[in-house]
Amino acid sequence: MKVTHLFKDYFPPTTGGIEQHMQLLCTGLARSMDVAVLVPSHSVHRHRETINGVDVVRVPEFGRFAAVPFCPTMPFELRRLRPDIVHLHFPNPMGDLSYLFSSRLFTAARLLRLVVAGSATSHPVPLIISYHADVIRQRRLLPLYMPILNAVFNRASRIIAAAEENIASSPVLTRYKDRCAVIPYGIDLGAFELTDTERIVVEQRRAAAGEGTVLFVGVLRPYKGVDVLLRAMARVKAKLVVVGRGPNRLELAGLAARLGISNRVSFLGEVSES
Repeated sequence: MKVTHLFKDYFPPTTGGIEQHMQLLCTGLARSMDVAVLVPSHSVHRHRETINGVDVVRVPEFGRFAAVPFCPTMPFELRRLRPDIVHLHFPNPMGDLSYLFSSRLFTAARLLRLVVAGSATSHPVPLIISYHADVIRQRRLLPLYMPILNAVFNRASRIIAAAEENIASSPVLTRYKDRCAVIPYGIDLGAFELTDTERIVVEQRRAAAGEGTVLFVGVLRPYKGVDVLLRAMARVKAKLVVVGRGPNRLELAGLAARLGISNRVSFLGEVSES
């Protein structure tokens, strides 16, 4: 069986929750099936490599608008891969369009009619969608995106959510709950096993923390809610360690200063896996 996963980035080199989830998922699936990942290259060049048994195809990218990459060759690459199943990771408008355009039967005029109608006309290749998050920052563009979203979701065989609460709280998933399946995110337990050296360092840092430590790990983006965490820290006797980089870094540091907790907050940036 051949499965192709589509998203905006992949780990390595891009760090991030969805990217690292995809890497773990695809590496595991590659032990029993042919797995390909189709993502933008962050350049005008095409790159192809094999990472832990996964065929990673990075297609030319000609800029991004509202965090959406413009990759005109992605539908053709998807068609060339000839997958038995397409697995879209949402939100990903370029992936949505690539799936719709990838069929030889879909002329531009017919695609426009299907998007406008929002019908459930079948696509030659079955579709699975992993729904990772609602569209938040670009919600003002949702009226333009919804026809495409509906055209794709109407063709999905299954839509995967990480928890029942995600389905209940999402304005999109509640409309497609009959197609939803709950599959919690998996983790590699071995990655959290401490080496002897790491165990010593952990104990030293735990002892030095004194009154306790709160740890945040993630890309510093507005929807992550680190500002809420900082305001809570003003009422908690503990130190906060923030691991990760992102566009919100300076704003969050300024908030920590205004709250008078800069001496208890450490922004470490990106750190090693160890």
